Amino acid sequence: IESLNTSLSFIKDFYQRQINITQILERISKILPDDSYLTSFILSKKDDVEISISGFSQKRDSLLSLKEKLEKEGLFKDVFFPADVWARPNDITFSLSLKIKK
Repeated sequence: IESLNTSLSFIKDFYQRQINITQILERISKILPDDSYLTSFILSKKDDVEISISGFSQKRDSLLSLKEKLEKEGLFKDVFFPADVWARPNDITFSLSLKIKK
């Protein structure tokens, strides 16, 4: 029984540390403006789960809306857009990074 409990504890810990990529992509897709799309999605796990995203937005206002919604979303933290993405008013190729809250 002790051996079984140890195995079950190990399995439970393993699954609790897993990253639900489907949930992350679903949340981002729900808040992505209609005139915007993603071109890349890179997830890495170091101390925190970090995500780098690239994409295209037709308008700066749409990109600002995306930034605000990501910051309000309970799953994400440290949302960062480089300053140069705000320079163009239209047809913006953007990148951003964020972390997943633990």
